Amino acid sequence: MNAINADERGTEAAQPAYDGATCGCGEAWFVLDGDSTAPNGAVCMTKDGVVTGYAGKPRCMSCGRRYEVEAAKA
Repeated sequence: MNAINADERGTEAAQPAYDGATCGCGEAWFVLDGDSTAPNGAVCMTKDGVVTGYAGKPRCMSCGRRYEVEAAKA
């Protein structure tokens, strides 16, 4: 899969190291499985495209395993 820097902030090499969610297989890209209210999953985002919330269940794009989101720490 090719990743495209749509906001043109810089090249991948200039970006900080990725510290987000990854699957056990190492993949960092996920798709959202939906439910009865959002059959294909859904996101909400800022006007410049930063995702601020989602509905659905993340599933790894490479191996298909579900990603369990950790509960927020109090």
